[in-house]
Amino acid sequence: MNIGTLLGIQVKGVGAQLTTELVGMEEGKYLILKMPPLSELGLTASILYRGNESTVKYRHKGTVFGFSSHILGVTTDPVQLIFLDYPTKFENFGLRRNERVACNLPAQVKVSGNLIEGAITDISNSGCHFVAKTSKIAYCIKSVEKNELVTIFKLPGVKKELTIPSIQKNISINESDTGIGIEFITMDIDTKAILSGFLLKNE
Repeated sequence: MNIGTLLGIQVKGVGAQLTTELVGMEEGKYLILKMPPLSELGLTASILYRGNESTVKYRHKGTVFGFSSHILGVTTDPVQLIFLDYPTKFENFGLRRNERVACNLPAQVKVSGNLIEGAITDISNSGCHFVAKTSKIAYCIKSVEKNELVTIFKLPGVKKELTIPSIQKNISINESDTGIGIEFITMDIDTKAILSGFLLKNE
């Protein structure tokens, strides 16, 4: 693990997965993590009590690794940090860097000021596949011409609506629906952390 690595943490007794960043460590002793956005998940720091068990996942060179640990403590001054036991054993999940996760997320795609209602059927850190009813074909066709759109969706257990500038990469039309292959262009730090946490949990 390198400083700055995004981590997905599942804390015992909490259904939602937390997403944070590794900001320090002493090899063989402890890891130091940035405090995740607990309020976005309706949680408080009380879940991070000393001794509570946690499962952590992270990506490195296209592979997902995981390990079990315990919370050593939390600091709030001058910054909010979490200390974890240094892992003694790592699991290798052998997944591709941008492997897509199958899902069914209600979503919208904004094209030239128009909102297309539909669903995301698979998603990765780099993009997704969006499906809309065939009645929305007229709007989808515009995305082929302009090639720019905005993808809007929410993830299970997350209050924040994610809004990601995107481009349309391909389009397929049949009698019942229209599919758009979407590539994400840019993401702010919070959006990247939330999406990475969802992918790590569901891969």
